[in-house]
Amino acid sequence: MLISRRSLLAFGAAAAAVPLIGLPAFAQSASGNLIVGLSAYPSNFNPFLDVGAAAAFVQQTLHRGLLGYTPDGELRGELAETWKNVEPTVWEFKLRDAKFSDGKKVTPADVEWTLKQIAADASTAVLKNQVKQIVKFEAVDDSTIRLTTADPVAVLPLWFANYYLPILPAGTADVTTAVGAGPFVLKKAERGQFVETAASEHFYRPGEPKLKTIKFIIYADENLRTAALMAGDVDLIDFVPWQSMGRSKAIRS
Repeated sequence: MLISRRSLLAFGAAAAAVPLIGLPAFAQSASGNLIVGLSAYPSNFNPFLDVGAAAAFVQQTLHRGLLGYTPDGELRGELAETWKNVEPTVWEFKLRDAKFSDGKKVTPADVEWTLKQIAADASTAVLKNQVKQIVKFEAVDDSTIRLTTADPVAVLPLWFANYYLPILPAGTADVTTAVGAGPFVLKKAERGQFVETAASEHFYRPGEPKLKTIKFIIYADENLRTAALMAGDVDLIDFVPWQSMGRSKAIRS
């Protein structure tokens, strides 16, 4: 559960809407800089791995996949503008004119390379077993890719809406430091202390992100994390402790 000191301030097409609670005071929102009290420092920056909700929170600001979800839970295009099932075992994705945060255009080659990394024998990716069902990759043109599965898979689009299946640039040497196509880029991190991100100038949705920076400050102690919120030192926290639920409700505006 997430809780904030202000009304919703979108930070660039998050994978799902975040429930926020407005409080009387404000921290940094007016300046366009969001400060988040995070429960744990990401133990790994590999975007294919599940190493906890705190890491996933950070990764979702840095990366995007082919599809995602609207705030009401409907599938929508992200790096893919359209998608369709052209045959029982063939899905076609038409990529939008999107770029990674280094300015490089997202291409079918990036999609194929990413999926092959996830399905590799040595991979420990969350969606490895799903992606291994793809047996053929075909670049129809410079913005269209077709994926063929061994058997019909009606839920295949849902795989690509999962935040553990972001698209990375082909040939990335180390996925833990990969350039992403998300609304923010990693600027600075100090293990156990904080992670700082800044708005990407190449994000594909016009006018987004609406924030300049997001700084994740680690508060492993739940009481300190809640106190930081109440004091206005942070705008948002994750994992509100149960004993603070009543107090949070009492101060909801």
